[in-house]
Amino acid sequence: MAPTTVANTTARAILRFCAARGLTTEVLLSSARIQRKQITDPEARLAAEQAFALWGEAQNYTKDALIAVRTAEFLPFGAYKVIDYLLATSSTPRDSLNKLARNFRLVNGAFELQLTSHNGVSRFELHNPFDPEGPSRLYVEFIFAIVQSRLRSATEINWHPREIWFTHSTLGNVADYCKLFQCAVRFNQALNQMVLDKRLLDVSQPQADPSLSEMLDYHAQRLLRQLPAEDDFLSEVRTAMREGLDSGDVCLKTTAMKLAISCRALQRKLNEQGISYREVLDRIRYELAIDLLAKRQLEIEEIAQVLRFSEPSALYRAFRRWTGKTPQEYLEA
Repeated sequence: MAPTTVANTTARAILRFCAARGLTTEVLLSSARIQRKQITDPEARLAAEQAFALWGEAQNYTKDALIAVRTAEFLPFGAYKVIDYLLATSSTPRDSLNKLARNFRLVNGAFELQLTSHNGVSRFELHNPFDPEGPSRLYVEFIFAIVQSRLRSATEINWHPREIWFTHSTLGNVADYCKLFQCAVRFNQALNQMVLDKRLLDVSQPQADPSLSEMLDYHAQRLLRQLPAEDDFLSEVRTAMREGLDSGDVCLKTTAMKLAISCRALQRKLNEQGISYREVLDRIRYELAIDLLAKRQLEIEEIAQVLRFSEPSALYRAFRRWTGKTPQEYLEA
């Protein structure tokens, strides 16, 4: 089964950043086990693990704690092709972020993006299924930096979030992050998110072109369908299981029916990726539990119902297994 992949656009920016610091890029590519042709071919994609390794090696060589945020400056508008123009022609930043989330796998299949709004507060969330203290943390910082730079270009104003949260700890000075993002930046939080100001989220974009944006969105969806089908299988399973949680049915048979495959085929495909159906469900419940707790919108009993636990005590046991803490202890920490 094909691995989770990312476009090589970001890798080229990392190499340009390191070359500007006087580093030999061949050493970086060799250390990350990336072939030069994977970089020179504009249509090539990297395995997520290769991309993460390149980030880690680049930081090790440069000793720059803020390398991810600074690298965003080495990607001019247009580098992400259809995605950049889709964002620029959208009517508002809200419209841009929704379209980015829908088509993000063209850029990076390793993460999931989602724009949410509740009680007047909007959040642009990034869900990272990898170790938050591993090299993937650099990609998370980079994505938020790229989002901010693209929306500044699209709105032609000093667009910035109200706050940025990261689940990982910082290796640098928090004040430097705040200066670069021009907002409060918090680490060791429950989820990765941009907390957005409604005024800046709904501002009109000068280059908005609804007809062109619709065409670009349609084209992006066509490009998504051309990516290897297996590459997105786990994402499809997760989507089906999330829908199952909403409807109250997360059994294997129901999920398999949604995917139009047999139960045995579903289990086999997951086993080929080194994961079981129960482990996928457990991971989704964990992510949703953390998300719902962080938003402080529901009581523990309500969260247990949303996640289809038989009773609140089952959620408490699962949460202690996930984090080593009770939900209350986790929030206090």
